[in-house]
Amino acid sequence: MLVSGSIAYDLIMKFEGVFKDALLKKNLANLNVSFTGLDKKMFYGGCGANICYNFSLFKGLGISSMLFGVAGKDFKEYGKKLSDDGVNVDLVGIDNDGFTASAYVLTDNRENQLTIFSPGAMGNINVEKKLTDKILKELDYAILSPDICERTVRLARKLKSAGVSWFFDPGQMTHAFKLEDLKYLTSNAFGLIANSYEIKLLCSKLKISENILRKKFNVMIETLGEGGLNVYKKSGVKTHIQSVKPLKIIDPTGCGDAFRGGFLAGLTKGLSIEQSCKIGALTATYKIEKPGTQNHKFTLAEFRGRYKKAFKENCSI
Repeated sequence: MLVSGSIAYDLIMKFEGVFKDALLKKNLANLNVSFTGLDKKMFYGGCGANICYNFSLFKGLGISSMLFGVAGKDFKEYGKKLSDDGVNVDLVGIDNDGFTASAYVLTDNRENQLTIFSPGAMGNINVEKKLTDKILKELDYAILSPDICERTVRLARKLKSAGVSWFFDPGQMTHAFKLEDLKYLTSNAFGLIANSYEIKLLCSKLKISENILRKKFNVMIETLGEGGLNVYKKSGVKTHIQSVKPLKIIDPTGCGDAFRGGFLAGLTKGLSIEQSCKIGALTATYKIEKPGTQNHKFTLAEFRGRYKKAFKENCSI
C-alpha cells in the first residue's frame, strides 16, 4: 500500500468554551478574533503519516505501507518512530534546509476544531523520492491524501500510467486544486473518500451535482463523523455504516486518518468495501479514545472482539 500525504508535527490545544459563542455574526466579514489555547501538547501527525500508522496496527496480517512525501531536517526522530511502528519511510524525501510541516489544532468543548497548517518542507518538490517500476508493480492500492497539489497530480498520473488503483482523499486541500487538475483527479481515481463539506465543495468547483460526482468513481465514501458514513457504488447502490460508540471521547484529531488506515488495511486483505469501512470505523473509535493521532493501539484479538460486539458479525480480518 502506497500512502501519499503530509508529514507533520501536531500542536494540539483545548479551548474551554464553544467557538460560535466567541463570534459575532455581524462581524464575520471583518473577522478579528483570538482564542486562548490551553494544555498545548505536541504529537506526531500529518495525514499521510497518520494513515500509515493506523495501517501498521494491522501489520500482524502480513501487510505493510510505504509513506510518500517530504519532511524536513527535524524528521530523524519521527522517521525512526514510524519505522519502529512498521512503516516504510524509504520514499520520504528530506529537505535539509527546511522544517517538517506543523499543524496547530484548537478544539472546543463540542469537539469543533480550528486548524492552521504550515507546510514548511512539504512545499519542496525538488527532494521527492522516485517511484521505481519495481515499487509500482508491487502496489495493491494507493491513496492520495492531502499534500501540495502539484505533487498529488504528478503522482496520480504516475499511478494511472502504471495501472495502480488509487483513492483520492483531497481533505483540506480541496479548495486549492486548479479546475483542470480536479477534473483529472476525479475522472481517474478508483475511489473518493471525503466528508460532506468536501464533497459539496468539489461539486461546486466542478459545477456538477453530487449524483454525477458519485458516478465518476467505482466507490465514493462520504464520512459523517459520529453519524457514520455512506458508501456509494457506481451501480447506484448506497450503504450506510454506523460509527462505533467510543468508551470515552478524548481527542477527535486524526479520526479521519484512522478510518482511512483501517479501511485500506481491510481492502488490502481482500475484504469487501463495506467490511473494510467497518474496520475503518472501529479504528477511528480507538483513535478518539486517546490524545494525539498515533498513540492508540490494539491487538488483533481485541479488535476482532470489539468489532463483533459493534457490528454483530465476525471480523474477517
